[in-house]
Amino acid sequence: MIFHAEAARLEQEYVIPTPRWLGIDEIYVEDHIYCVLTDIEHRYIVDLLPKRDMESVKKWLSRLPGADRVECVTMDLWNPYRLAIQAILPKASIIADKYHVVRQINEVVETVRKSLRETLSPSQAKQLKQDRKIL
Repeated sequence: MIFHAEAARLEQEYVIPTPRWLGIDEIYVEDHIYCVLTDIEHRYIVDLLPKRDMESVKKWLSRLPGADRVECVTMDLWNPYRLAIQAILPKASIIADKYHVVRQINEVVETVRKSLRETLSPSQAKQLKQDRKIL
């Protein structure tokens, strides 16, 4: 009981620092997806949301003190995050994180490589398979 009272008191006192560079991503823990909000500039977790849906993100952003100080938001390419940012932080620049951009580029290159291989003779296709890393 004392623990719960102290936790409630600390929660009331906690003020979420408003980052200039906000990061939004998700984490999977025991088959559940959480939304992770980070301060990219200072490299720490700002908050963890039990859901990653657009309404939860919009609600969190609308409660963020000094939200107009957020200059940019880095995120994966998930559309609900983008829509939430555009709705609540219209002046913030949206930046797709490097990991997701590179992953999508690799998927496109692999698709092109496979379609090209189908047009080649067996010996040429074998060579292309061996040179996979070149592309």
